[in-house]
Amino acid sequence: MARYSKHIATPAAFLIAILIAVLLSKLLMKQEGFLSSGEYPCAVDNPLLFGAYKVKKNPAFNNEASAQDIYVNYPSFPSKHCGTNNIRYWRRPSNGQCSPPGFCKGIYADTEPHIPKLPDGPAWDKTPRVNYYVAHA
Repeated sequence: MARYSKHIATPAAFLIAILIAVLLSKLLMKQEGFLSSGEYPCAVDNPLLFGAYKVKKNPAFNNEASAQDIYVNYPSFPSKHCGTNNIRYWRRPSNGQCSPPGFCKGIYADTEPHIPKLPDGPAWDKTPRVNYYVAHA
């Protein structure tokens, strides 16, 4: 029996070492969420999409807003439409489905979306192309 006792102590010591390593890694590792909370002074004083959308002068929950008011922002197209509910640039960050509806019109004002200019196309010559862009060998 005595010769098997040293083999039993080795797995126990290994498990304790792994447990200590896991606990230390949890204590020392800082894990961030999916979205960044932003820079300190600006993130505290302004809403999350500040800069991308205009913020109202006095942003607050709009008690008078109803689902009927915000439903006009909901995109609905016929089923055969090529751009079926695929809007890339919005006037407001809501798509007409806020819950509760007071958030849709309470914080952000209508903003003209910034649509970037398309790049100039390559010339039609003997240069090899990959899809839209010129390939350099």
